[in-house]
Amino acid sequence: MKKHRLKSAVSEFAAELFETPSAAVPGGWSVTLTDGREAYVTGCRAILSYGDEKITVDAGEVVLTITGQDLDIVRYCDGEITVRGNVLSAGTVGEC
Repeated sequence: MKKHRLKSAVSEFAAELFETPSAAVPGGWSVTLTDGREAYVTGCRAILSYGDEKITVDAGEVVLTITGQDLDIVRYCDGEITVRGNVLSAGTVGEC
């Protein structure tokens, strides 16, 4: 089993065992969209690309893409990123 898959499996098991969201377990990630105006991502390791219509981040086991219009990163600190603008979607595009 590859290292990132093993890490993901262990994180999921720990989250289930302790009855906590996987995002609260180290190595986990989550996305929260607010009224189509803001996306909040936890577990962000790096910003891979940044533009007005698309922002791509490394979220550990996956690459996450946020699409929309007039997107702007208003906060990036301690593995958390907040994107504001007209957020149309946020989803994974593959494994890292």
